[in-house]
Amino acid sequence: MLIIMCGLTYGQDIVVIGQVITCDSTPLPQANVWFAGTKIGTTTNDEGFFLLRSQKPQHYLNVSVVGFKSKHLKLDYGHDQMIHIMMEEDVSLLNEITVTPDNDRAIEIVNNIYRYRKENSTTAKDTTWTENQINLTDLPNSLMQKRLFKNIQKGVIDRNDSTFSLPAYHSTARCGGESEENSLPMFTAEQWHQLLSAYTPKVNIYNPYITIINSNFVSPITRSPKLYYNYYLIDSTESPKRYTIRFKPKSTNGLYLQGTMTADSLTWRITDASFETSPYTNINILNSFRWSDNDSIGSQALSLGINPIKIKDFNLMGLLLFNERRYGVRRDGHSMTQHHTTDDKIDSIINTPFVRFVKGTFDLLLTQYVHAGPIDIGPIFNMLHFNQHDGITPTISLRTNGRMLERFTVGGYFGYAHKAEEMLYGGNMQYMTPDRHSIIGLFYDHKSYKYGFDETFIFDENNINDADNLFNSLFQIKRRATNSFRSIATVRYTFNDKVGKTDISFKGEFYGQRIHNTGIDNLGLRCDIRLGWEQKYLNTYFGRYWLRGKYPILHMFGEAGYYNDDGIRSHYGKAGVYVAQSVPVGFGHLSWTAQASAVIGAVPFSMFIFPRSARGTLYMNSDFTLMNQMEFAADMMTAATLRYQTHGYLFGYIPVVQKLGIREDLYFNICYGTLSAKQVELYNRQNAGQSPVAINGFAKLPYIECGFGLSNILSYFRIQFMFRVTYRNNRDAQLFGVKWSAEI
Repeated sequence: MLIIMCGLTYGQDIVVIGQVITCDSTPLPQANVWFAGTKIGTTTNDEGFFLLRSQKPQHYLNVSVVGFKSKHLKLDYGHDQMIHIMMEEDVSLLNEITVTPDNDRAIEIVNNIYRYRKENSTTAKDTTWTENQINLTDLPNSLMQKRLFKNIQKGVIDRNDSTFSLPAYHSTARCGGESEENSLPMFTAEQWHQLLSAYTPKVNIYNPYITIINSNFVSPITRSPKLYYNYYLIDSTESPKRYTIRFKPKSTNGLYLQGTMTADSLTWRITDASFETSPYTNINILNSFRWSDNDSIGSQALSLGINPIKIKDFNLMGLLLFNERRYGVRRDGHSMTQHHTTDDKIDSIINTPFVRFVKGTFDLLLTQYVHAGPIDIGPIFNMLHFNQHDGITPTISLRTNGRMLERFTVGGYFGYAHKAEEMLYGGNMQYMTPDRHSIIGLFYDHKSYKYGFDETFIFDENNINDADNLFNSLFQIKRRATNSFRSIATVRYTFNDKVGKTDISFKGEFYGQRIHNTGIDNLGLRCDIRLGWEQKYLNTYFGRYWLRGKYPILHMFGEAGYYNDDGIRSHYGKAGVYVAQSVPVGFGHLSWTAQASAVIGAVPFSMFIFPRSARGTLYMNSDFTLMNQMEFAADMMTAATLRYQTHGYLFGYIPVVQKLGIREDLYFNICYGTLSAKQVELYNRQNAGQSPVAINGFAKLPYIECGFGLSNILSYFRIQFMFRVTYRNNRDAQLFGVKWSAEI
């Protein structure tokens, strides 16, 4: 039996896979890795990964790379292993390969590059999106690792693949001018391209700032280079004369880059550059960003991850978005690369329960629907909510999806509000034109609506939830917020198109409703025109998800209608404008909104303008945190909100807390409106006894609240400490509040 067991053991390859990194977690490419005392060895790829296979168990592993001290590691004899190897810089060797003993020459070269930046500054070359790569990284799942080892031993995964990543791998490459179908369809190839182009815009290293995910990183080409970076002249060539400089940030706090660049001494043009974000970068969900470019090759890679606690070597899940222009270059019908991908090589990995769970989670967060064959269940967060008016309200909501009909959907819902003792029900039919520009829909709803949230779709255009949903039910701070049951029939037309660099969206609705609490019948026609500039989006099934852009978005909305209030008939109008922008400013991020709206003609209280209080756990930055819903009413109103988010000015300097990635926020919100005497007279004459609260207008002062907060807590949560500055003597006024919320 011992002889047989030994034969079985030695008949199976031993596999060691891992990553070679520096002490600051930077991957080390082209490092030599081999089993001690053997000729079995390899070099690490661009990500620092390697794979070694031996028919015999091995005791030790050696690692060496120029500029670092060699490593001699003891292995777990006779077992497969996945390891991380941290290399220590050899300072004496680094000085030997430096052309000059100090940094003066390197600083002089950087100053020359900056002096001629205007002549050399051009936008980054257009890249051909020829490869999509998705990596699920550092998954703490032993079953996934065991399956990976088995596949490597069977030769299912090509060990020579230079883009190999752990522990799950997938990529598609362009072949014969056509891209292979992505066999890990979290999103379509088109959607991945939109994500990449939105999050990693064209990079211009000559600019003083390089923007990544709406955050400004300090460029290595600056007016005062000594202030931000250490520069090392590491190489020079003749004919033509070129200098290669390595740069590293001086500070561990802030948004900095590290890498190398090569400059021509005649024109001081950067001919080759490669850099990545500093490992100390404190940006929500960003693991790393790498960029390189030269005269013939350009590449980008963006690594996004879910890091509940930002401690080294602990990523719960990550996505690597990657493109490389050289994969699009072909000669004589043959590819310029030896990159090969076939779906069957990775089927055993992508079909694991964990990967299916990851795919489903991303799809759920984006669309909020669970797919059950040709039927979608959702929006999932709308199917249960609780408030003081409705009580506990479970709802069943279904619709057909693209598996049944690609451009036509039918849906409906049914529920019950226990406290209000009312049934909830509704349905819709929608048709989308083949070019996806137009959608026509018929809707009917009988459910509870909160006063003051009629234009929620304008302020929160990506949110398909109601003001009442499961998350907002968990933490409600709205006092005096009240609901009304309404029956609404709506015909809606939506149009989306692009004219030049301008995205135009139009939404027109004709509706009729009855507000059961007050007995008001209402017919109305309303429209919204949305303008955005150079903004990317993801198309979902009968929906569009807008990605953040650097330019403001503008909504202009208007409404005209007729109402019947207990035999008294009248016409009215509404108009407004809303502007919002999220933009990097200095070493932080500024989000601001501004709005103005007005009611034309006298209307019942249910049609007044009510500033929006914070809805709950998930809410927009334009909501007011301490204001009670329906505390103020107006027929003309203006409002503005400001939020400035740093990248860890204070907490970034505390050694232990620094790893948590906490950021500081500052808030300032202001609102003011008027309520005409005609509106007050109509309210007192027609609506006395019908209004659930006393309606108050603004006095001479605007409503103001301000505060500070902490965000990026566990990557996705924030906490606010807010203070009310004005109207502190109002009934039920909340002078101070602490609020937590989720931020995605």
